[in-house]
Amino acid sequence: MTQVPSKPTASNVYPEFEEISDASNWTASSPAQPASSGSRHSQAPHLKLLRWWQSISIRRKATVLAIALGVVPVLVVTGASEYFAIRALEANVRREQKARAIAVSQDVAGIAAERYQTVQALAQTPFLTDAQLRNETSTQQQQQYFEQFLTQGVNSIVVINAKTGDALVEARSPDQAATFPNFNDIDYFQAVIQTKQPAIAPVRRSKATNDLSFLAAAPVFDRQSGELLYVIRTRTSTSYISDRIQASIKARAELVGEDQKTNYYIADDEGEIFVSSNAEEIEQPLNKFFPTFTQLAEADRAEATRSRNAIDNEEYLLSYAPLKETAQLPDLDWGILVAEDSAIASAAQRQLLLALVLGLGLTAMVVSALATYLADRATYPILDAAEAVKKIGEGDLDARLEVGGRDEISALGTNINNMAAQLQTLLAAQTFEAAQERLLTTAKGSGVLGRAELQEIFNQAVEGARTLLNLDRVVIYRFEGDSGHGIVAESAAAGWPSALEEGVKDSCIPTELREAYRQGRVVATPDSAEAEWNPDYMQLMERLQVKANLVVPIVGSDRLYGLLIGHSCSKPHQWEEVEINLLKRLGSELALTIYRVELLEQTTNLAEEQRQIKEGLQMRALELLQEVDPISRGDLTTRAKVTADEIGTIADSYNVTVDNLRQIVLQVQDAANQVATTTYTNEASIQTLSAEALEQAKSISIALSLVQEMAEAVQTVAHSAAEAEMAVQQAAQTVEVGDETMNRTVVGIQGIRATVADTAKKVKHLGESSQKISKVVELISAFAAQTNMLALNASIEASRAGEEGRGFAVVANEVRGLARQSAEATEEIRSLISSIQSETNEVVAAMEAGIEQVVTGTKLVDETRQSLNNITAVSAQISKLVEAIAQSTVMQSQASEVVTQTMKDVAAIAEKTSTETSQVSSAFEQLQQVAQTLQKSVNQFKVS
Repeated sequence: MTQVPSKPTASNVYPEFEEISDASNWTASSPAQPASSGSRHSQAPHLKLLRWWQSISIRRKATVLAIALGVVPVLVVTGASEYFAIRALEANVRREQKARAIAVSQDVAGIAAERYQTVQALAQTPFLTDAQLRNETSTQQQQQYFEQFLTQGVNSIVVINAKTGDALVEARSPDQAATFPNFNDIDYFQAVIQTKQPAIAPVRRSKATNDLSFLAAAPVFDRQSGELLYVIRTRTSTSYISDRIQASIKARAELVGEDQKTNYYIADDEGEIFVSSNAEEIEQPLNKFFPTFTQLAEADRAEATRSRNAIDNEEYLLSYAPLKETAQLPDLDWGILVAEDSAIASAAQRQLLLALVLGLGLTAMVVSALATYLADRATYPILDAAEAVKKIGEGDLDARLEVGGRDEISALGTNINNMAAQLQTLLAAQTFEAAQERLLTTAKGSGVLGRAELQEIFNQAVEGARTLLNLDRVVIYRFEGDSGHGIVAESAAAGWPSALEEGVKDSCIPTELREAYRQGRVVATPDSAEAEWNPDYMQLMERLQVKANLVVPIVGSDRLYGLLIGHSCSKPHQWEEVEINLLKRLGSELALTIYRVELLEQTTNLAEEQRQIKEGLQMRALELLQEVDPISRGDLTTRAKVTADEIGTIADSYNVTVDNLRQIVLQVQDAANQVATTTYTNEASIQTLSAEALEQAKSISIALSLVQEMAEAVQTVAHSAAEAEMAVQQAAQTVEVGDETMNRTVVGIQGIRATVADTAKKVKHLGESSQKISKVVELISAFAAQTNMLALNASIEASRAGEEGRGFAVVANEVRGLARQSAEATEEIRSLISSIQSETNEVVAAMEAGIEQVVTGTKLVDETRQSLNNITAVSAQISKLVEAIAQSTVMQSQASEVVTQTMKDVAAIAEKTSTETSQVSSAFEQLQQVAQTLQKSVNQFKVS
């Protein structure tokens, strides 16, 4: 049979019992109320009774007194015992009922916490938080990964795009319909988006399955940037919660040997039922059935009371427990109500009342039959019995009467002892049940956060199990614990060797035996002497003085965490089903606690690792910014330190970018220097060209004056030739004058010829200078194009450098602008030079034509002079000669007009050439300023 602690007292188990007894003692010891003055009419019966008493014999008096003294105290004691025992049982029943509600509340909290922690764990899935894994994992692979969690009560998992609200990935049970495609209008989705925290939605009917569902959602952040990418949501049917609660209630009932049905209800913050042992009551207000629920919920604490069901008018024992907020679970504002039929709950009280009534009747009959014999001995034993009963009423169930014979007083004492023993046994059984619940509650370890607290749970579990089952030793053997295989917790009674101190680390358990333990195998050995164990294991048991052995696996989530082992060292022990079930249940709770702690540690370690990586990257990023800060001030000799992490890759790219930019700046400096040198070199040539153009213009102006004089002379000759016909007598004089005129004409024409030839040379020199300027302009244009290309490359490299390269981009844009201005100025100079060359070619052509005409005029003047020399000899031919002179004069006049017009054109071209040369000089000055500005901009950079 199950071993229980010996001789528990009601005052130790239930402290309030002593308070009730004290109140009863105060009531019993109160002085009697004095009789009123109006009771004088009752004195006659008293006198009659007194006369009757005086008339009877002493034997009858002794008998009457014996009966009175024997029965009345028993009635009083039994009544008082019944009163206090019933009150104690009522308090105990309410306490047990409250414990049931608390147990259901803990079950519900455990389920909700599992879902809450599961969705948070799923939010840390690597292929959701890591960009590289996200790109490498297909939607089908993600769905297959999430489908493995559908066996843990979750019937749907959805990954939602945080920006659009669209469902991206959904894993669901085969019997579940697809969910809706967009979640933008869903409250829990918006709650997660706004708060960026996990959320649990109020219980509702799923739009996809039309089942009442428990929904939990959590945000998914990018591991690198911290950006909110997704919202992951899990859905659990409330029927799963109901099944879990029923399984827990059934397990607890089997553990304590109960078989009555427990009605349970879970209501939301509106008081509406969403989980019930009776499915027909779901989605109805709970106060419709039990109006007192509203008062219990407002109290917001665990309470037990009796109330009638408003539907069937039956009385029930109700217990209420709120679902409290914990570190693993937010405040859901749910209420748990457990209802039990009052008739079933009060069965122990009725049995006690029946036992007391039967005992009272039997005692009264025995006392009445033996009243005469016990009269002379009844006083002392009865007083002793009264004292014992008083102690029992006060809760001291260890109080016993000393029975020294077989008379009625001894029987009374025996009955009182039996009654006390029955009360003690009943209370001990209830104490054992309560102790089991406390032990299992302790093993749940709802507040355990680390291995240190887990070890404390182990110690409490083995100590509680050993004390509760009255064993000599209880140990926990871990597989793959913090220090490998071995015993991690032990509770041993005084006088027995310690397995923990001996350092038992038996790692030779066969694989097939471990597999059997993982499948739930329980090994109960009532007598180690008859066991067929391994010799080494047998020696270990002998050293530990083990006579009986019970091994229960600690299994959870299909994983064997260890063994829970009970030892009886004093004697062999036949293990009972209750003991085995208790250790199995304890092992299951310990497995769940170990699994929860390991999962929490894994989550904590992963979070700490991510935090350290993030902090390291932040520190390296700060160091990189400090290292490259001089670059923003133009120091291109700075280099960032290259490390093996991601920041090192950025630093290496930064160094390459700075090297490229440095090369570009050097090229721009060279180009600017070349432009400046070219402008300085050609400035003197341009100034010389401008001066020569001015001199050319002056020479052409002088030649134009001479040509005009020649034209006037030709006109004079023509006038003289006309007069020659009229005055032949003056021919000699006219010939002389004509001869002189011809001589001057020849001299003038020769001067014009020389001037025109010199002008032609200068114009050719001007053309050659223009060609040189054109080559310089083409060189400057090439420099400008190269500068523009270098500035474009610098802008591209600056854009690659990111935010730090923005200053380079500005400088590159300025350089490109200067290059563009240089190109425009060069193009304008090229146009001017082309125009000068074209007009210079025209002037050269005109000069050549003028030279030919001057040669022709010279020949004509020579012929005219010969003719004039022959006038004296050939007078007859004067008329013909005059006519010839007239004709020649007309031709000369026409030629002089052509020469005059040509010289005017040459003068205009020379003036235009001078103006354009000045413009070229100004353009070169602007180009020199641009080159200087470019040099200043480039000199801002430190390249060596």
